[in-house]
Amino acid sequence: MKVFLTGGTGFIGSYVVTELVNKGHEVTILARNPGKIPAFLANPSIKLLKGEIKDREVIKAGLYGKDAVVHLALGEFSTAVGAVENDVLPLAYIMETAALMGIKNLISTSTIATYGNIQKPYAEDQPTRPIAFYGAAKACAEDLVFAVAQVYGVRANFVSPGFTFANAIGEGGTLYHDPRFFYIAKQAREGKDIEVVKHTGTQFIHAEDLAKIYSELVVTTTHNRRVFIGMGNEFVTWEEIANMAAEIGGKSKVIPIDQDLTNVTPSVTKNYPIDLSPIKGAFGFDFPSRAKIREHVKWLIENWQ
Repeated sequence: MKVFLTGGTGFIGSYVVTELVNKGHEVTILARNPGKIPAFLANPSIKLLKGEIKDREVIKAGLYGKDAVVHLALGEFSTAVGAVENDVLPLAYIMETAALMGIKNLISTSTIATYGNIQKPYAEDQPTRPIAFYGAAKACAEDLVFAVAQVYGVRANFVSPGFTFANAIGEGGTLYHDPRFFYIAKQAREGKDIEVVKHTGTQFIHAEDLAKIYSELVVTTTHNRRVFIGMGNEFVTWEEIANMAAEIGGKSKVIPIDQDLTNVTPSVTKNYPIDLSPIKGAFGFDFPSRAKIREHVKWLIENWQ
């Protein structure tokens, strides 16, 4: 299939592009910096199109002749108006234009932040109650794209990633933004104590595993107007991760810290708070993460500076 993809040189996007190409698809990437990942330039199954998600004429040209759209690029969320102008409106243009051009399969990226600070397990069909502009923009995006699917008779689905980790995909590849892995690796490399809050963690997912959900949605002919939460099946605490790093580094001591967790969401403190039956039922996916986390921590200690 021929796929138009935004955000393909970013952290998650680079893994999605790699997965799609490995499955035999041809991918056109909209990228601000087309030369960011040299391996993509050299791959005949990848075409790089210079532009941003507000460049409507560039996007329209890129959509021509495609079978599916995968949207991963992010706008800016510092204000409510900025979130709409920089993220929601570009998404709406991409998806509606794609539908009008006859593209039948639309896949976009959401976030579990659409559910806000809920005190019960996350689930696909749960009402959204965002508490920040990022989550609000994505909740709005879900409604708009699902309306596009209904009005124009196309398929539209979202992937809602949890904490996604992995090594950089190669030269030019980026990493996630959360600083906790980096802090733990740095302390272990330098032989310093590693302080972590007790009982906190999440159901981490490796970027390679997350990319498989996008890949399946590209070829689906059955799923429509759904949000698939992409997370691993193991709850791993930051204390466990710190102990992995201390063992690998051989010199650090882990210092667990008590903190009031009364008002944090269940995904931070409880085992298996998230309903992952949709990705297992739809695709057979059941992603463990603990072993891959250890490999990643080792890579960070040895390679990240």
